[in-house]
Amino acid sequence: MAKNKKTIKVKPCPFCSDESNGKIDVKSFASGKYQVVCGNCGAIGPVSDEPEKSLDMWNARTTIILDVDTYNNLLEEGKDGKKKHKSKKKTT
Repeated sequence: MAKNKKTIKVKPCPFCSDESNGKIDVKSFASGKYQVVCGNCGAIGPVSDEPEKSLDMWNARTTIILDVDTYNNLLEEGKDGKKKHKSKKKTT
């Protein structure tokens, strides 16, 4: 039995006012995180564990503060879609 999916009306981009004419999208990361991105101007929304939540936060214009390492990891992951792992040094 299929789950009922919540339909979310997406607000226009707060920077370029682009309506969701195919340019506002939810980007998924290999880490299981989601983020709304405006394909017109490149504006990004907050990162979330669920695509629906990222849309809700985009619509609410929610701001989430990420620590620098988490932010940089998401940026690196977004470049090629692969999750980056820090190499651990062996201690003997």
